Amino acid sequence: MHIKPKWIHAPDIIGEFDITDFALGFDENGAFHHLNTHWDAMVYFCKTLDLAQHQAKQAIERALTEADPQDAEIQIMLDSDLGSANIADETLTKTTIFIVLCSFKEFALKQLWRALKDSRPLPRRRTFGWIKEAFEQKGFWPDSGNPPDHLSEKAYETVRNNFAHGDWSALKEELPKLDLYEEFGEVIRFLREIAERMRSQGFGV
Repeated sequence: MHIKPKWIHAPDIIGEFDITDFALGFDENGAFHHLNTHWDAMVYFCKTLDLAQHQAKQAIERALTEADPQDAEIQIMLDSDLGSANIADETLTKTTIFIVLCSFKEFALKQLWRALKDSRPLPRRRTFGWIKEAFEQKGFWPDSGNPPDHLSEKAYETVRNNFAHGDWSALKEELPKLDLYEEFGEVIRFLREIAERMRSQGFGV
């Protein structure tokens, strides 16, 4: 699986935590409480996809160990299935989960944009960059606390573009750098910090 629980040892939290243990944390009575619901749904989908792919691959591996070695046809079929499962696991599954996470991040930013009551409509293209620039001007955009080799923000462009344009070789090289557990935590940290900065300037988020 790509999103395994991790042991966290920090001043405020100690123990094994799964991505389902971390809440987005918008006010349940506020205007953006629906983001919590969409976050939970997105996490559920990603966990389900990750687990389903993992279990399917395990089932093929079990079938291979139990298959009659004399049955060449079954062996060939299962070997082919396992090859497909491995390719899907090392590229498609992890990429899909990450792109869904990035899509949620942009969805949340577009929702938070509404709090500004800006008269300018959001552009149809390059919306993320446009919102980033506007939020930076207002002091809402958090500084990145990630090390230089952490994909983080640039990962969306790197992974999405390689995936969308069929450069799977480059994608396969980049994906090992991508820690999905950390990326889920990064999105929570990022959105919470934006919300806090907006609240400090009187915006009701």
